[in-house]
Parts: sequence; C-alpha cells; structure tokens
Amino acid sequence: MSRPAATVLLACAASAIPGHAAAGSHDWRAERWTVEPFAQTLSGGPEAGPLQETGRPVAAMCQLPDGRLVLAFGQQIDIVDHEGMRWPLAGDGVPGFRDGPAETARFRLGIGAYYSLYRIFCADDGSVLIPDSGNGRIRRLFERGGRWRVETIAGGGSRRLRRGGSGPAGEIALSGTLAVAQARSGDIYIATPGIYYRLRDGVLTHMGGWPPSAARFPASGRPVRLNPFASGVDASGLVHFVSRTPDVVIRIDVAGRARHVAGVTGWRRKPHHLGDGPPREAYFDTPSSACGDVRGEAVFLAGGDEYNVRRVPTDGRGTTATLMQDGRWHVLPKHPNRYRGAAVFRPGFDGGPAEGLRILRLSPLVGCDREGHLYARLNHWSGMTQYVEGHGLLPTRVFRLRRRVPDGPPAP
Repeated sequence: MSRPAATVLLACAASAIPGHAAAGSHDWRAERWTVEPFAQTLSGGPEAGPLQETGRPVAAMCQLPDGRLVLAFGQQIDIVDHEGMRWPLAGDGVPGFRDGPAETARFRLGIGAYYSLYRIFCADDGSVLIPDSGNGRIRRLFERGGRWRVETIAGGGSRRLRRGGSGPAGEIALSGTLAVAQARSGDIYIATPGIYYRLRDGVLTHMGGWPPSAARFPASGRPVRLNPFASGVDASGLVHFVSRTPDVVIRIDVAGRARHVAGVTGWRRKPHHLGDGPPREAYFDTPSSACGDVRGEAVFLAGGDEYNVRRVPTDGRGTTATLMQDGRWHVLPKHPNRYRGAAVFRPGFDGGPAEGLRILRLSPLVGCDREGHLYARLNHWSGMTQYVEGHGLLPTRVFRLRRRVPDGPPAP
C-alpha cells in the first residue's frame, strides 16, 4: 500500500474572506482543508485492486448513498467497495451503444461534448445517472438482485419538443453537450446547449431556454447557448448547472425555472483580474469542473485558465471566495500547462492581496463525495507531480481535498 496521507492545513480564515455564512450547521469561512493521496499511482499500477495502488485514471466520480464511490474514465465505470478495492463495474471500454448487463454495456462518454468533458451523478436511490453525449442519451446504471445493469431513460428518439411540450422520454431527440442531475423532489433535469428538460415518470418536458442574462453578449437578443458540463445539487435540494464559455452558474428553482445566479457576461476582453465579488459580478475564466457543496448552498469551480478552487454561492447572495489557488497563469513563472516536475505546495505562501491564498497544483476537480470532500487530479499530460513542503511527494496523481468542519454553532 502507499504511504500514509500527507496532511496540510489550508486555512481560510473568516477575517480574510468576506461573505456570509452558508445555510447549514457551521460557518464555511472557518473550515479547514487537508490534502491526501487518493488514486492513480504516479508509477503506474494494475487497473483493479487496492485504490491507491491502481494506475487507472479518474476523470469523474460521485458517491452512492451507501458510501461506495463510482469512478469513470474513458468508456468505463468502476466502483470502490467498502474495503477500498477498485473493481470494473460497467462498460467494456469500446465506444458504442449497448444497454443491458453492465459489464457488456457501451458508452460514448465525452464524445460530442464540449471539450470532451463529462460527469456522472449518483442519485439518492443508489443509481448512477450518466450523460452520454455521444449517443444523445441519458443512461442509468442501477443494481438489481445483486447485478448491475444499464438502461436508457431519455433521448435516442427523433421527436423535437416545443417549449412546454411533453412526450415519452425515449422518443425525444437530445443533442450536444449533456448534463444531468436529480433534485430532492425526485425530478431529473437534463441540460443541453439551448434547452433544459424535466424528466418525471418517464415523460420529458421542454422547460424552455436559458435566461437571457446568461448569454455571452446579453444585448444581442439571440437565443442563449450554453455549454453545460457539470451539475450538482446543493443542501436545499435544488439542481445547478455550470457552463463553460459563457462561464455561468444556473440554478433550477423549486418551480423548475432556470435562474442565472453567478458569472458576469458581456465582456469583450477577458477580465483576468476581476477577482471575487457578488456572484453575478464575478468572472470565472473557463472553468473545467464543478462540485456541489453538500453542506451549504454553494458550488466549487476549478480548472480552465484560472487554476483556482472558488466557492460560489448558488443563492446569488454574498460573495464568491477563492479558497485555494493553483497559481493563476499570470502570476506563475510559466503557464501551468507547460509546467514540468514537482509542483511545490507551500502551506504558508500568501498568494494574493489580503486573501491568504494557498498554492496547490491541480487541473480539474473530478468530483466530490457526500461529506463535502473534493477530489482533484493533475492532468496526465502535464508531467506534474504534487510535492507538499514538509511532507514530501504525494504518491498519487488524484488526491482528496478533505474538509474539516469546525465544531460548534454557526457564526452570527
């Protein structure tokens, strides 16, 4: 097994980051974070076996209600059991389309999606929702009688719906980058570039287009086109979708209406130095990943040309906050994509004016679990490794950002 996890405090002091406490039982500004190894050994390893000894990559992940983790990469999906063993679960690795027994199922994950990105969503009923953009379908991976199976729950048809129209989910055509999430109500929401749908009892309903304010140039009057690549559910049980270019966060309210809650639009030149602020005034530089904050009404964004981890309130109030900085490209000696060798994480490094930022090299977030811990990776093509000053080299390319919630009541 790999050596014990390196532990480093990533303190976000309440006095350093402005904002209000999120809904929940604690003040998010007082949280502390540690970094520790997770999966995909730097030196390679088997595809199955003890999690931290396997060399198989991770591109997306989520956690089932019973605590097991589901990991995806390429056209295959794995599961991590309660003993920490990683096993193949679904997909034979060949791009294509096939429902049925999980081990022989075929997907086209990331194909036809913006930047080839994809995510998986673990629902409260123990199933996994899979946005299969390459096949224009939403797939469901579920366990029955001790066996896992894959079925299509939406898409694959030729029928087009008009706003407000409904029809059997299997008869409707879905195309472009797809994202999916299930609200606390049980309704499943599906995002496409120009439309979002609600799936309820096998019926798909066209809920409308995206808010005009979320357009790249709102004044143009053209229908809004997003690139939805990530989804999640916050503590209030509401779905949010994150788009890249335009870089916005959309929240689906209890009535099924889409609300633009974060991300400034209308700029003609990248405002690299805007920093944090009210969510609708904050700029996100092409984020490539997002995770819902299960303990509060927020989403974490990371990756793209920003290389930060930023907390974004999805209620539209308060302020965004840069919790961890991976070294924004304009303050690094060289662009992170061209960085080679060990990326040194210095716990005491002050990476920004008055915000007490902490340097941590990562590219995208791959997901989060039901305890609110984040999971990130170094891109395999970058040649990076993660060196934690005072603790040594992290032995895995994917690592966990473990959140420690302080005891006691929330701050006033």
